[in-house]
Amino acid sequence: MIIWWSTAVLGLWVLVSPWVLGFSQLPLARWGNIIAGIALLLLMMWALFGRKKEE
Repeated sequence: MIIWWSTAVLGLWVLVSPWVLGFSQLPLARWGNIIAGIALLLLMMWALFGRKKEE
């Protein structure tokens, strides 16, 4: 489970890294990071919270 949380944090970092690292003026790199970050976050949130509990 810690791996999924760390991957979600990595997705957040990929999402904000164009502004933190200063390459947000490059549209292709910026949008690539935004799309990859959102995809990582969505997949990890689905993995973390999308499972049904067994009865």
